[in-house]
Amino acid sequence: MIKIDKFKALKPSTALKKATVIISSKIHDGKSVLDDYSREVYKHLYSIGVVDPSIMDELIERVEGGENPLLIAEYLKALSGLGDVNWDYIKGSSSGKTRIVKERYLVLDNIRSPYNIGAIFRSAESFMIKKIYIIGSSSALAHPRALRTSSGTIESIESEVITELDALELFKNNPNLHVFSLECGGENINSFRFPDEGICIIGNEEFGVNTRLKEASRSIVTIPQFGLKGSINVSVATGIMLNLWCQF
Repeated sequence: MIKIDKFKALKPSTALKKATVIISSKIHDGKSVLDDYSREVYKHLYSIGVVDPSIMDELIERVEGGENPLLIAEYLKALSGLGDVNWDYIKGSSSGKTRIVKERYLVLDNIRSPYNIGAIFRSAESFMIKKIYIIGSSSALAHPRALRTSSGTIESIESEVITELDALELFKNNPNLHVFSLECGGENINSFRFPDEGICIIGNEEFGVNTRLKEASRSIVTIPQFGLKGSINVSVATGIMLNLWCQF
């Protein structure tokens, strides 16, 4: 990592880009972005006028309060022009809007891709899902790719890592919740009468919903397809299902 004195000798535009790389790398490696070194980086960016102190101070305060450190990295990236940035994520939920949720839940059964995890959270945030249960071997929510793809929604939805046995117990203890799986070989999703309250199981990218969870489902629903591949990305399929569920 570049020494602070050498960092301070860089041209302002170069220093901003270098700071973006430094902070992003720290997040990727699981290191703090609030340590003494990082704060020296922020202090220098203030002094050379390449960041807005009021915005930067707010983001640091939010991260200190437990929000995702990607907030700082995204802001620096926005200023330096290094890639696309979600400004709504940086600004936070200042619009005063409140999520509308129902007693609707997802169980993610061994979703391995962090991109898919993040994308599913992003769709679930828009379509009234109250909580997401994650079978333990799924990708970690803290994975940088999951965090980026979710655009901050991982922090907006309650979630819990559970085991397969926990999931089966959850179904047993909540008989009022209609449990259904999104899987091949089931009822056409366009004719399925979605429950007002329920749990949908989303399966592994390659193998789908495992046998025990599928057998515990009251229904299996399938998205009709007309291509040669015969399958679509799991996060895309989840988005389609969630949108249809919201119509009930």
